[in-house]
Amino acid sequence: MLGMTAEGSSARRRRVSYPVANLRAQVSALETVMAQVIAKPGKEPVHQLRSVTRKVEAQFAVLRELAGQEPGFQVVESSARRVEKLLDKVRRAAGRVRDLDVQQALAQEFAGEGATASVRREVREIRKQLRADRAVAAEDLVSALSGHGRRLAPQLEALMTELKPVEAVGMSPVEQEVMTRGWYASQLDVARQDGKLVRAMHRIRKAAKLARYMAENGLAARVVEEFKAMQEAGGRWHDCRILLNAARRRLGKRSGLAALLKEREATARGSFQALVGN
Repeated sequence: MLGMTAEGSSARRRRVSYPVANLRAQVSALETVMAQVIAKPGKEPVHQLRSVTRKVEAQFAVLRELAGQEPGFQVVESSARRVEKLLDKVRRAAGRVRDLDVQQALAQEFAGEGATASVRREVREIRKQLRADRAVAAEDLVSALSGHGRRLAPQLEALMTELKPVEAVGMSPVEQEVMTRGWYASQLDVARQDGKLVRAMHRIRKAAKLARYMAENGLAARVVEEFKAMQEAGGRWHDCRILLNAARRRLGKRSGLAALLKEREATARGSFQALVGN
């Protein structure tokens, strides 16, 4: 049963995950990395920023699941919703920059040994455009952090204050795994009801990512790796699809690079679908 506290004998006998403490750790990480990105929106800080926004989102999902069992967690229904609106704007801005970083690296893979001269030329051309797009997106991200981010920090702190009454409530590994798998299954059901396959796959990819972050706070490595494998397979498909669309816009559907990306995207899509059984 949910509700073990730090003072209880159960907490002393077995490993317990504390949702409020987990959220506080991610909020602290978010505040730190936002400052780093404002100072210099480099590749790694931007990657960390997008990841930590998802980790905060994952913790909100945990709190929502617990709200039905513990009244003290019901604060997320109003306060967290306001925070998430700002968080979503920051995440999207960071995601745009991160996607462009990944696309540059992915494009370069096609210029290696065995590539034709025309494909190498196309890779240089599209990477040049991606770098230019990245510079603009990075400026937009810093602006978003300077605006939405500065409003986000105090709202997160206010939410943490509201959650103080339940900060000692914890979950055993069994409770946490049941909750995480149940949450993921419900997201999978929603995704599979979507009439658009690509949109459904994006839903599943996001759900696997959040389930991984939910699992990272206390669950066995096997559970984390299970969701991580789905997340990474979905990520490979997503990255190929984005770069394929960019290559078609920039180089035309008949380009050699676009043809290679089409093959890679089909392979990645098949691997992802096989993994999730979709």
